[in-house]
Amino acid sequence: MTWREEYQAGKFRDVVFVTTDAGLTGGRRLARHEYPKRDLPFVEDMGRKARQFVLTLFVIGDDYMTQRDRLQTALEEEGSGTLIHPYYGTMIVAVDNFRCSESTREGGKASFDVTFVESGDNRFPTVASDTSAVVKTKSDTALTTINGVFNNNFNVAQQPEFVSSEATSILSDISEQLLARITRFPTLPSTTSDFIGDAGQLSTNASALILQPATLATSITSLFTGVQGLYSNPLNSLNVYRRFFDYGETLPNVPASTLIRSQQIANQTALTNLVEQTALIESARSASDVEFESYDDAVLVRDELDEKLDAQMLVADDDTYQALNDVRVAMINDISTRSADLARTVNYTPKATLPALVVAHELYGDALQETKIINRNKIRHPGFVTGGKSLEVLTDVA
Repeated sequence: MTWREEYQAGKFRDVVFVTTDAGLTGGRRLARHEYPKRDLPFVEDMGRKARQFVLTLFVIGDDYMTQRDRLQTALEEEGSGTLIHPYYGTMIVAVDNFRCSESTREGGKASFDVTFVESGDNRFPTVASDTSAVVKTKSDTALTTINGVFNNNFNVAQQPEFVSSEATSILSDISEQLLARITRFPTLPSTTSDFIGDAGQLSTNASALILQPATLATSITSLFTGVQGLYSNPLNSLNVYRRFFDYGETLPNVPASTLIRSQQIANQTALTNLVEQTALIESARSASDVEFESYDDAVLVRDELDEKLDAQMLVADDDTYQALNDVRVAMINDISTRSADLARTVNYTPKATLPALVVAHELYGDALQETKIINRNKIRHPGFVTGGKSLEVLTDVA
């Protein structure tokens, strides 16, 4: 294709003009660093210069004054506009300056010398907050707080044997419940054996640990924190922790009939609070590492943790309340920030029974997206997606 065939009629903001000459200036933005006693400077490249397009153009005809006025108005209008450059095609530019000239020698014509500058999106440098890191920091602080509260409330010293027996029984149950839960999800073999050993130690050493509340608290919280090291997918950790959100409901009620029974209740409450609160704190930590597939998935987790943390805060002491609230606020901000631009889920009903890859192609123009449809809807036979049955699908896919 010759240059004559590629040449286009000039236009700016819908005002047509004729061009006689066109020029372009550009280059690189360089910062020169010259140092004493050094002959060669260091030149730092700061990026490409804004391109400037210099056009000599004119409007002509019996109505040239009307055309001139329209072009002047377009050139002086605020903001960027669309320029059809005769040689470079369509671009977004701003007008740096222009000069209009007329002459009686050339009646019926107005000439313009215009300098256009390319104009991009209004993007300023920003500082993004690492919301996930904030969740982890607040979680660490909260664990320290609830460990201290447990140390102040748990006590089996100089208590009858049945008080100690119940405490050791609860520790054994915690260990068993954790081991039962982790077997339901695929773990990383390199870390599973260590975790099983640590969980066993909690039960085996229970009678000694209950005499050292601070050490006991650390052992329990460390064990729950260690769950995250078992999985490559943080959602699996979250599923383990869910079992312990309402752990206290599984324990038998103890009547507060004597001072000894009251201490037994205090110990049971201290243990259940520690377990439930640790599970929630570590769930928030896990959620901060989840790469959610959709906005709706993220909101479900956010709202669930928000509700459970709020319930714990209602019955917590002042220090625990503040620590849990800090985790809650950080978690909500993190998930809300990271999920804002994610795809939404909608319902889609195939008109006929089709293979999943055909459904994926109809929805996204990409048959390779069938896995997301299969997994989200737990389709057992990918070759037969039932027609007339509603599916949950994403509005967009990466």
